[in-house]
Amino acid sequence: MNKEHKLIVKSILKDVEGAKDDFGQPVADAASVIEAAKEAISKLKDDLQEKFDDMSESKQEGDEGQKLEEVIGKLDTLENSLDELKTALEEPMFDAVIDEIKELTE
Repeated sequence: MNKEHKLIVKSILKDVEGAKDDFGQPVADAASVIEAAKEAISKLKDDLQEKFDDMSESKQEGDEGQKLEEVIGKLDTLENSLDELKTALEEPMFDAVIDEIKELTE
């Protein structure tokens, strides 16, 4: 890579590092909201699971128990989705991209 190409890559690096800095606070805010939502979902899921566990076996197998079990499953899926979303927002992704760009300037 010649000097001109390295200058272009360094300019890209500067832009990406700036984007990381600009991205940081909104991501932190979003991550906090996601974490709070996940905690609320987890608590609700645990409460409903306890309610289900306290039911007699016949009620668990009945309409009410099946509906409750379905809701618990959906809450579990939602909790996992929120985890994945929070992970996707984390900064190490920026760091990995920045490291790749820096390798090109060496």
